[in-house]
Amino acid sequence: MSIDITDLTGAQYKPFDDLLDGILCAYLAYYFWYWGVEKSWVLGDIENGYVVLPRCPLKTCAFGV
Repeated sequence: MSIDITDLTGAQYKPFDDLLDGILCAYLAYYFWYWGVEKSWVLGDIENGYVVLPRCPLKTCAFGV
């Protein structure tokens, strides 16, 4: 079963947006749990909020290793 979401807008699109956001957040949480700061960046602090991102493993990455 597949759903074409390209024509959905507003309230019709919201459930798919929320699902994708949830999947991405779950993946990033697992990635950080598994690899920790060894392969992740933590931007910000606990008092003001922070974002966790995977580090780019490529030597040619614009953000470095």
